[in-house]
Amino acid sequence: MHNELSGKIQKVHNFESLIDFLRDSLNWSIPDKGLEFDDITFDWSAKDLELDADTQARIVRCRQLQLFDLKFDLSAVSSESNTAAEQRIANAINELHEGGMDVEEIASMFGMDVETIASVLGMDAAAVTKILKIDLKENQQPWGIFFIEFNDDVELDACRTLLRRVLRGLVDGPNHNPSLPFWDYDKILFICTTTNFQNIGFTCFRGRKSHPIVDDYIPLRHFKLDA
Repeated sequence: MHNELSGKIQKVHNFESLIDFLRDSLNWSIPDKGLEFDDITFDWSAKDLELDADTQARIVRCRQLQLFDLKFDLSAVSSESNTAAEQRIANAINELHEGGMDVEEIASMFGMDVETIASVLGMDAAAVTKILKIDLKENQQPWGIFFIEFNDDVELDACRTLLRRVLRGLVDGPNHNPSLPFWDYDKILFICTTTNFQNIGFTCFRGRKSHPIVDDYIPLRHFKLDA
């Protein structure tokens, strides 16, 4: 299967042929041929994602595939989380809280959602949510699949920082636009490519919300669905 898929993806040269590959080779439930790429995807603007100027200059576009029923089991490719780093973050959060900073301020500083901060502090997330009048589940969707097109001079193996910046605009947090959908960190799949389509990679994040870590590019076989 590995050689078969590798050979087929080498024939991808634009977004339309990438869609064909996802449907015909990976058995994704994408409508039959005849629809344009713009018919089944839609843009997320730099403003929606709150991207800084440097990131905007290196990312050509970010488009979401309008499919909400795909589910992937990535347990086989997930590594152990960096517990030491997570513990340092937890300790820093506790120190800030003991110093008088409230949960919402800490969440804003760390770029996390209030529910995560409450969990780290051992507080009742529901109570915190009620106090702040935030519905953490509103507009939450199970899976988000995004096409990220980088400039040709961006090496895909070096784009982790850029993807983390995009991720911040797609998960729930104190600065997230409440009118936009959001996802859990580990329920967002990025299909990354350069403009010339010489490089294509599938990747996602793992670990806790407090310390998401971008996985290396994941073998295509993990995204092949049953026919």
